[in-house]
Amino acid sequence: QLAQYYVAVQDGDKDLVTYVMLKLGLLSGRGVLFVNSVDRCYRLKLFLDLFSIRTLVLNAELPLASRLHAIEAYNRGYYDLLVATDASVE
Repeated sequence: QLAQYYVAVQDGDKDLVTYVMLKLGLLSGRGVLFVNSVDRCYRLKLFLDLFSIRTLVLNAELPLASRLHAIEAYNRGYYDLLVATDASVE
């Protein structure tokens, strides 16, 4: 089952809302979370790691081999969430 959600919240509440949606089962199974920046990618990953939610980061700053390895690990089920951004490297 594929679903897409958009929730407008203030910047300070984004991590909390994501965590609550995961823990209440509103987002079940594996998923991909898109964020606006590479910095936000890592901040969300570190936050979710605090609660033992297996998370993987995917962004343009990673070398190609690392990105491919990340996608393979996600597809094999080693991680529950993939936090991704399409922000380019400047």
